Amino acid sequence: MIDARGQHHNKSKRVPEAIRQLIRNDINKYSKYMSHYKRALGDPLQPFLHYSLNISTMIRAFKTSMAYTPGLHTCDWVYRDEFQKLGLKFQTVRSDTCKKCDELYIKLLDCHSDAETAEVMELTNAHHLHAESAYANMSQDFTRAKNDNSFECFAVDLQQVRIWLLRN
Repeated sequence: MIDARGQHHNKSKRVPEAIRQLIRNDINKYSKYMSHYKRALGDPLQPFLHYSLNISTMIRAFKTSMAYTPGLHTCDWVYRDEFQKLGLKFQTVRSDTCKKCDELYIKLLDCHSDAETAEVMELTNAHHLHAESAYANMSQDFTRAKNDNSFECFAVDLQQVRIWLLRN
């Protein structure tokens, strides 16, 4: 008779390192950016993923892309575990940044050629010129409202939800 204590034929729950590396590679393929808010708080190296992403979306995309990989059976918890080990977070855009500027910045990070980079930079410059023109017009209206009693100027900051009424 053989002593069989401590022996079992259950499937091991240990996930092979090769699969964990596949998951890390998948997570690292997403564009990252640095938040200037974290730089101000003394953590300049903290990368963030785009605010439109979430972990569930990333897991679904990974499972779809690896659906035909033989022998790959992974659980959500493995993906979440590797995500947490990488120290990434999702960052919502703060109120002092423009949605269009943020989208163009993310596109700039995703550029793979000089032509793409030049195109995104051209769009960014055009957007900045338009914004500067709008700010100049608003400044002129503020000045006119201060000097002309018959003219009033309302300014609404939709990101801060503040309303100003300027009159003489």
